[in-house]
Amino acid sequence: MKKVILLLSVLVCMGVQVPGVVSAQGIQAGPWISDMSENRMTVLWTSEVPGTAFVELEDGRTFYDTFAGRRIFRRLHSITVDGLQPGQVVRYRLHGENIEDDTNARDPKFGSSYIGPWEQVKTFDYEAETCRFSVFNDIHMKVDKYGKLAAQVDSAATDFLFLNGDIVSAGNYVLDTLVRYAVEPIGPLTHGLPLLFARGNHEGRGNNTWLVADVFPHADPAPFYYTFRQGPVAFVVFDGGETHDDRSMRYAGAAVFEDYLAEQIAWAGKALKEEAFQSAPVKICLIHVPMIDHEDKTDFLLQRWLNVHMVPMLNEAGIDLMIGADLHEFMFCDAGTIGNDFPILVNDDVRRLDVSCGADHRIHVSMSNAKGKVEFERWIPGEEHNVQQDYKQLTVKEFLRLSSSDTESYAVTGVVDKIRSTSSGSFYLKDKTGTLLVYGIQDPSNPTESFKQMDIEKGDTLTVLGRFTIYGGTTREMKDGRLLGKANGPEHNLSFYDRLDQQPTFKGKAGREGLEAFRNWVIGQIPADAPSGTVTVKFVIGRKGNVQEVQFGKVGSPALAAEVEAIVKRSPKWKPAIAYGSPVRMPYTLTITH
Repeated sequence: MKKVILLLSVLVCMGVQVPGVVSAQGIQAGPWISDMSENRMTVLWTSEVPGTAFVELEDGRTFYDTFAGRRIFRRLHSITVDGLQPGQVVRYRLHGENIEDDTNARDPKFGSSYIGPWEQVKTFDYEAETCRFSVFNDIHMKVDKYGKLAAQVDSAATDFLFLNGDIVSAGNYVLDTLVRYAVEPIGPLTHGLPLLFARGNHEGRGNNTWLVADVFPHADPAPFYYTFRQGPVAFVVFDGGETHDDRSMRYAGAAVFEDYLAEQIAWAGKALKEEAFQSAPVKICLIHVPMIDHEDKTDFLLQRWLNVHMVPMLNEAGIDLMIGADLHEFMFCDAGTIGNDFPILVNDDVRRLDVSCGADHRIHVSMSNAKGKVEFERWIPGEEHNVQQDYKQLTVKEFLRLSSSDTESYAVTGVVDKIRSTSSGSFYLKDKTGTLLVYGIQDPSNPTESFKQMDIEKGDTLTVLGRFTIYGGTTREMKDGRLLGKANGPEHNLSFYDRLDQQPTFKGKAGREGLEAFRNWVIGQIPADAPSGTVTVKFVIGRKGNVQEVQFGKVGSPALAAEVEAIVKRSPKWKPAIAYGSPVRMPYTLTITH
């Protein structure tokens, strides 16, 4: 058999047309390499039609696509090659024989064959001095962006590629779709660099999600959570599961993510203590859903759950860095900020993350956009380096004229004209050319700080770095801004009362207005036979002039308090307080004696 393979290979390489053999034309996509270790790898590709397949090594060994004693007829070929050595450069090529008719189980009919070109890949090596890899995430089937980010990877200076989830979007689990959007945009890089994978929440939604594990197999212990090592770095990969709190309802009861996460925690409790992992000088955790205690307590439920239940275990294991995704925005949480003894880096959806670790065991991370510009760098341990001096400064008008296909980040300077929402950190930035909505902002020097803690107020002058986007097809805005500079406005330190353009007003008898008029109105409503005493009532005049949040402080007479509460709640509408031209809430405290 080996002599026949050798003869056919020589003839094909010489350009001789051999009947039934087509050079590489039977390969539809691939190859790509998964489940890499020091002594094993899995080679995958798809063929144009179903058939049998095998991998040939340069040393003459062959490995077939088999199952339980049978060679498999299929289009997705997944062949494990073992018996390799650490750091070995493996030269391999693909062979296949297409099936024409397999209706007769005892006598299938074969057609043409194909032989791919020689490829080479290097196995992992625990003793290597360096580890270098690139991370892609949240691509969501945008192949143009994906291809541009991948095209910049230097294969000679990279050990593997890592897909950190949501490469495809929910429900796209047809074989050709998965391969077309997750593998093919990377191009020939996949022939010579291992392609490892962490499942995102989107890859867990919809039918046939199991097919993702066929395209990115990992034998031990499970397809989507495992450990591996290259050089000085040991890696632990987790599957964060579904991010929605109503996930079980969302899948009609088919989802059991809670049990699945418990399974991973039980496994990690043992795996992180194994010698192969603990002996590594550097340890990195890879997961699509970052384990962060996010300020938004109404959302990010899974992220906060992971932070509580898994971060302590990772602290104990000595993790040096966690790499996450999912948020579609950049975030860097220093060690010690959210219960973490290690920094947490969240890559956004428009940049590639390159990571390297050398003989000094320091980790270097950098983020590059689709044009190859490095937009963030940091050494761990070490100091952050933002490459800000190269950012192009635009006016608001210039920024709003950008194309939605432009993934570059630009700096805009203006005055905060109006704060839209403190919970989302959105506000309007105004310069002499126009007004821009900034949706979401982060201080790179303190990424866990909330918008309120950043102390941004109307009238402050900000320089904000961000990307242009069109939300809902109509709203042109800056997404995920990063605060580069801030100067407080002239009224920044004024008290709440000093900023009011108009106090709330209550129309009383004889045209009297304000709090004293309201006091007199309340006293006039108390029945003459009501209990005597003194009470202190607190309330808020809302933006529409309604009396809200009635509470009591000092209560000398509970019976009198009940009377006063009923009266205050039926108060006529006030004219609300006005600040910066808009209605605002106004708290009041009133003492009533009867």
